[in-house]
Amino acid sequence: MLWAAGLAAAAFVGFIALAYRRRWQWTGLPAGAASDGGAEVRPAKTFWDWLQLLVVPLALAGLAFLLNDAQSQREQRQENRRAVRQQRAALDTRREEALRGYLRQMSELMLDRGLLGSKPDADVREVARTITLTTVRRLDSQRKGSVVIFLTEARLLHSEKPGSEPTDYPKGVVDLYGADLHSADLSHAGLNDLTITDVNLRRADLAVCTMLS
Repeated sequence: MLWAAGLAAAAFVGFIALAYRRRWQWTGLPAGAASDGGAEVRPAKTFWDWLQLLVVPLALAGLAFLLNDAQSQREQRQENRRAVRQQRAALDTRREEALRGYLRQMSELMLDRGLLGSKPDADVREVARTITLTTVRRLDSQRKGSVVIFLTEARLLHSEKPGSEPTDYPKGVVDLYGADLHSADLSHAGLNDLTITDVNLRRADLAVCTMLS
């Protein structure tokens, strides 16, 4: 659009210069010659005349274009921010639903399938571990902390006796081995008396946690 306006302006200026040079009287640009009847000589158009006829309208058109473009960009930025807020709200809703679903499933495993009193090799423990590891990967830092708080308060992380192999370590009812707890808020999870090994704790808040590795 701007290049077309510039090309038109250049062509118009060239036409004016050519009209003055060739003295095309029909254009009304050069001064008119005096007639034998004593008619008044018509003065030539001044630079200011053509400035008003050409530059001012172009400037107004350019200003209108810039204002419209600025308005469009402002509206686009507002739309982008609105879309980002909606995406964040939708993501937060999904995370909250995932946390509620996890707590509901774990409660059912505890109440209906005896998770707390189950044997170390019981299938219910593996189900609880799978649900836990799958869920924490979908949560944000605060909700990851909520999962760990739930597990500690339900005494599902408290260590039992280690296995017979030298490499075995004390495990809780729910084993967090390999859990993705990066960026998790664990400052109030009450893990001081627990040992949790081989978990992803990058950028996790461990302000009061001293038994993690």
